[in-house]
Amino acid sequence: MATQPKKEPTEAELYAAEEKARVAAIELQKAKDEDEAANAKSSPKPEAKAPEVKAASKSPANRRSPAKAKAKERVEVYEQRGPKGLFKVTRNIDTGETSAELIEE
Repeated sequence: MATQPKKEPTEAELYAAEEKARVAAIELQKAKDEDEAANAKSSPKPEAKAPEVKAASKSPANRRSPAKAKAKERVEVYEQRGPKGLFKVTRNIDTGETSAELIEE
């Protein structure tokens, strides 16, 4: 009997395995949190400790200050034919402001 070479997992199989591992990690963390909460309720804390300060993550999203972050404008751009020709129309969805410029007659 000839043995068949071992088949490499497909991208979908790899994704499914990663998702399964992620879900298992979340469930494990949830169970750990519930155990800690149950232990905290059953035994009083003798003294309060100061919370630990965690180092800032290296991701750019965490470096930005939320107060300085500018809201992204929601703008719709499309072409529309009018009586004078073809127009490029820009509409701000949030404010309802609309502007048009003539592209061709």
